[in-house]
Amino acid sequence: MTDLWVRQISDDTEQPRYRWYDCDSAEQGSCTLSAMAERWPEATLTLLIAGTVCPSRRLSFKPEEKRHLARLVPYELEADLAQDVSGLHVALGSPLQATSTVVVSYIDSRELGARIRALETAGFDVRHCYAEPLLLPVTVSAWVLRVTGSQVDICWDTGAAASVDLSMLGVLLDAMLNAPAAAAVTPPKVLHLQALTQPELDSLRAQVAASMLTQTWQPELVTTVLAGVWEGICQPGTGGGRDSLSPAIPDLRQGEFARPVRWQKIWRPLRLPLMAAGLAALTFAAVTLLEIQLNNQRFRNLQQDIESAYREVVPAGVLVDAEQQLRAQLGQLRGNTGGGSVLALLDRITPRLVQNTQISINRLSYSGSNPSGGAGELQLSIAADSNTDILQFSEQLNNSGLQARAQNMTQSGSQQQANLIVTGVAP
Repeated sequence: MTDLWVRQISDDTEQPRYRWYDCDSAEQGSCTLSAMAERWPEATLTLLIAGTVCPSRRLSFKPEEKRHLARLVPYELEADLAQDVSGLHVALGSPLQATSTVVVSYIDSRELGARIRALETAGFDVRHCYAEPLLLPVTVSAWVLRVTGSQVDICWDTGAAASVDLSMLGVLLDAMLNAPAAAAVTPPKVLHLQALTQPELDSLRAQVAASMLTQTWQPELVTTVLAGVWEGICQPGTGGGRDSLSPAIPDLRQGEFARPVRWQKIWRPLRLPLMAAGLAALTFAAVTLLEIQLNNQRFRNLQQDIESAYREVVPAGVLVDAEQQLRAQLGQLRGNTGGGSVLALLDRITPRLVQNTQISINRLSYSGSNPSGGAGELQLSIAADSNTDILQFSEQLNNSGLQARAQNMTQSGSQQQANLIVTGVAP
């Protein structure tokens, strides 16, 4: 995977430009973010930020305060900056045990978040983030001042750094001279002046030489024309210089801006789609549950209507399943292909009954066809003046294609009574 060091060099929010350094090939250049993403998809980045946006300084602490530095340092900065630090992201390097000091870099949280998000959205893995002036090769007695365009990066006393406009460099140097303790300044023996071109170097030398700091402390001025903007910061074959960086230099990727672990990198782009899918699933479940409740209520109302209708037809008797019992009774009345029905039998009996006016029906009952295929049976309780009339009526039914059988003939007063069993299958 490609390892790049980058720094934003334009404030265009739509197409920001970056200068870059390829740690593997030592190639360097500049291009837009989209061009960089197309050339190195999913590369690993070390992001550098100018000292004008991310100042750095060195703070002293007591041994008993070491465990609580992360909480104490912002309050100490607030007193010096005379502003609310709640909107600042404060990063600490590893404490320097020999001097009980710690290097601190601070930047507006929204600014840092916007820069990291822009790179991560383009597909890059932002592994580290530093204030660029802190990477200049400096010692306590040898400061480094590097000019790029109109901006000067200055690093002094191993842990303090800033970036200023070239025209304001003299003001900064004079402030260091007038308040060396506040700026954590030790008078240097050497000032290394660096630039990409000789005219820039001459302009920088003139500004430094004219300052009261140089005239008072009289350090040696050593000038160097750089071969490239990354010289002294990134060295070929050293992983861009990351391995050689002092742990005292604070990495801004800490605290709330710590580099996400693998599952977080996968989760972040999927968070909104998964939340939308979860909300949709929850809505679907809620609607489904509501429909089930409404359908259950409709079913209960329908059951009550069916039971009411059943009781209108059959006021007495055991009610188990109104629908099934009604269907069974309708099946008996309508019949089926395997046997007759009460209506069909009555339709064939009625003409004979009309012809025999001496026959009267006291009661009738019908039993439907049985599961073995037997025909339905109609039982008539009839009365006539004589047994002969009953037998003749039975014979007429048999002749019409029915099976009629008279039984239990008895006399009741002046009339004869009998049970007549009629089926729809001829003998």
